[in-house]
Amino acid sequence: MKEALLGSERNLRLANDKATALTVQKLTKGNPTMQAKFAELTASAEDAA
Repeated sequence: MKEALLGSERNLRLANDKATALTVQKLTKGNPTMQAKFAELTASAEDAA
């Protein structure tokens, strides 16, 4: 039982470390759909300024 709890704690820690390392740039790199959406947002922000 103790080993199972330690194993799940380790897995949760690893998952948390990976989630913390995520950034918008990492999520959108190589994703043409998201790159287009961010380009559209940037263009509309520049037009508003």
